Amino acid sequence: MKRLVGIALVAVLLLGGWYVYRLAWGVPLNINHFADRSAIRLLLEYPELLTMLGAADNTPLDFHSNRFSDLSPAADQRRQAMIETVQAQLAAYDDAELSGQQALTRGYLHWAWHDRMAPARFPYHFTNIAYIGPYPMNQTSGAQEVPLEVLSQYQRIVDEKSALRFLERMGSIPFYLDNLGLGVESRAKLGVIPPRIVLRRLITRAEYLLESEPEDWSIYQAFEAQVRAADIDELRRRALLDRGFAQLELVVLPAYEDYLSFLRKLVARAPETVGVWALPDGEAYYQALLEFYTTTDLTAAEIHRLGLARVEEIGREMDAALAALGFSEGSRLEKLQALTAARPPAHDRETVLDQYRLEAALVEQGIAPAFAIERVEPFEVRAVPREKELGAPFAYYSPASLDGGRPGYFYVNLVDLSQHEPFAMRSLVAHEAIPGHHYQFSAAHMAEGLPLVRGSDVINAYAEGWALYAERLVAELGLHDEATDIGRLQAEMFRAVRLVVDTGIHHFRWSREQAIDYMLEQTGRPRVDVVSEIERYIAMPGQACAYMVGMLEILDIREQARARQGEAFSLPAFHDVVLKNGALPLSLLRSEVERQLN
Repeated sequence: MKRLVGIALVAVLLLGGWYVYRLAWGVPLNINHFADRSAIRLLLEYPELLTMLGAADNTPLDFHSNRFSDLSPAADQRRQAMIETVQAQLAAYDDAELSGQQALTRGYLHWAWHDRMAPARFPYHFTNIAYIGPYPMNQTSGAQEVPLEVLSQYQRIVDEKSALRFLERMGSIPFYLDNLGLGVESRAKLGVIPPRIVLRRLITRAEYLLESEPEDWSIYQAFEAQVRAADIDELRRRALLDRGFAQLELVVLPAYEDYLSFLRKLVARAPETVGVWALPDGEAYYQALLEFYTTTDLTAAEIHRLGLARVEEIGREMDAALAALGFSEGSRLEKLQALTAARPPAHDRETVLDQYRLEAALVEQGIAPAFAIERVEPFEVRAVPREKELGAPFAYYSPASLDGGRPGYFYVNLVDLSQHEPFAMRSLVAHEAIPGHHYQFSAAHMAEGLPLVRGSDVINAYAEGWALYAERLVAELGLHDEATDIGRLQAEMFRAVRLVVDTGIHHFRWSREQAIDYMLEQTGRPRVDVVSEIERYIAMPGQACAYMVGMLEILDIREQARARQGEAFSLPAFHDVVLKNGALPLSLLRSEVERQLN
């Protein structure tokens, strides 16, 4: 009996060891475990993303919140080797042996580790937590912004130990920026330097940042406020605050002064050309970016034609809606200016934020019948930090943390209050918050049976397509008046024009001025707004095409489901399928809706 027990124990230990080996190093039996393990390996390369997710900071698993990513060329090579290992391991899973969510995970992983990584075959391609494209430094979502954003908005201090990690992370900023500069220089040797207009915007922003008094820097303000609120005795608190201010003055400020000096030298070598067609093998690279961002195989020429058709259709709707309100004379810009004069924007920052909060409450109440979501994560409306206002998007969304400790944030750029016309606010809320990005991430975070990565990933065509669909849905549910529906049409026109100007710049070789003139004519937006948008597309080739392509695909998937189900079709059930499976490439989303709503 003892011998049998011993044999059984050895067998259990061997079996357990084999299982643990496969789970940690080999190919796990459960593909969901493989999905999360491979994601964690990549996350460890980007420790600031772990902080933004809010999954492990200030826990026994916190081995990351004292440092930033290594963005050196050598680290890029290390990450590429890791990606190739994951790709090889993924091939061990047989599609025929998987079903349900595990089959969906297999399809998602193929996209995430093959299709998403396809642009990396171009040696100048760059990927980090906020940007995918050829220019690691850019004015829209460049890697140079990450340290300030993470420390001021995401890093949490709860005690002295976490305060020390915050300080250590501040101290790693020079290492981060130096390696980022090495990466930019390595691309320059390949003939890839950000366009001159991009670098000029970066220089302006860096100068603005460095003109601020040290105590006005958002990272020090965040550090000071959290240290004062944390459970730390008064003597240690004063010492930490002194150390934080010294760290800012002696380490962080000189690092950003060196960064500004780097930009001033780089701009002299930068090209005036703004399209990626001018880069080595640039036309093929742009097509790879389009396929990544739209998750389709549409060509640049096809996307351009789609954009032209949508611009014409929406333009007719806009002109008719403006005429119905009595605005029929002059250009589209003049008619929209007259509408703005009839409903003038607020001129106080807090009043503008309060107006967005009221719009969010109105929309949330009105869309309730179209959704079956039992609980939604909390969210707040916030102003974009002042040091990010220049060149930052008009508005954007930041998801709630996975641990529930931080709500979702709808950020509004208040650099120019006159741009926040009351008639346009409702659609912006629908896109960025409810039922757009906030519902999208809330549903994914709370979904059961998904690997963690599927609940937190961002796929542009899905995320931005859903958010633009949300704008359309609010109109379909009758939540607009005549004026706010013009705001919705103007926002949709913006996304249609993006298809034209993005492909115009990067494929058809339009100049910056040609793209600005076209967007001014079609959208009726003020010039300052249009210039910022066009320069965003210059810096982020392909990304702007995800919105309209994604929305049209989701609308088509919905109408196909309605045609199949007839009277049995349920809008809440459709939305449930779209949202509860996390981010998916559009082809997988279509097949999953067809499977569940047949």
